[in-house]
Amino acid sequence: AAGDRAIVTFAGVCQSLVRSTDVVGRYGGEEFILLLPGASPERADDVVETISLAMARRARTGSTVLPTVSFGIAPAEMPLAKAIEHADQALYVAKETGRDRAIHYARTA
Repeated sequence: AAGDRAIVTFAGVCQSLVRSTDVVGRYGGEEFILLLPGASPERADDVVETISLAMARRARTGSTVLPTVSFGIAPAEMPLAKAIEHADQALYVAKETGRDRAIHYARTA
């Protein structure tokens, strides 16, 4: 139940902090995809930092233990399947290098 509450909380935080043109979706398990059409790498950094801070604030004020959040970021100028693959690779680098961070795919190569 706690894991489900964490997932619902994360989804709600994401939906409340992205533009109406962005898409937030659960990809599987504890992984989500945020599609930010036209967003620059800097904008993506700003979005994930804001989400991480909001999750940290909720972790301090709520009764549910919330996990840290790691992000893999890939450029949007490629086919969706390739962007997801690259973001997933960057996500694993984020998890392997200490979690609670965002890694851009281009920076992992």
